[in-house]
Amino acid sequence: MILAFVVSLVIIFLVFNSNRTKLQKKSVSQKQGQISGNTQLPPDHPPLDMMRQIKELKNSLKNEPNNPELLTKMANSYFDIGNFKGAVSYYKKAVDLGGKKPETLIDLGVSYFNIGKFDSALYFVDQAVSIKPDHKLGLFNKGVIQFNLNQFQNAIETWENLIKLYPNSQEATAARGYIKQAKQLLTKS
Repeated sequence: MILAFVVSLVIIFLVFNSNRTKLQKKSVSQKQGQISGNTQLPPDHPPLDMMRQIKELKNSLKNEPNNPELLTKMANSYFDIGNFKGAVSYYKKAVDLGGKKPETLIDLGVSYFNIGKFDSALYFVDQAVSIKPDHKLGLFNKGVIQFNLNQFQNAIETWENLIKLYPNSQEATAARGYIKQAKQLLTKS
């Protein structure tokens, strides 16, 4: 259970890693607003600019409810504030309308993972990897999901493929540690 939690945190870290600077700026902006007395938000409240963005996207979706790009942007916004159920809804609709890009499928899979639906998570990450077999984050996440489904041998094979393709990546470094854990769990069963 603790291991699954740690793995979940690593996934979230890797997904958000590319947006780190953006998120730090938002956090500083929000803190400055609280200091100046402009806002009194609870500590767990999403940043105001994210909430404005979501509102603007909802308005745009009223005019174009079947636009996969707008749906994906809305899903990304929900994902960024940690509303994974909301993200699933918008990613799913975007994918159903033809937005089957590997990144969208991976984000949909990670969203399912974060709400505890591992089978659905694997299904969508598998689709992404079938479109782009060398997708670094797709391979890493696929291994994490397989690991959480107790498919340890499959996870090891997925991560070994990742390491072969991207030996010096952050994902490969993390995968090496998970491979050790998976091998230990295999010998215990």
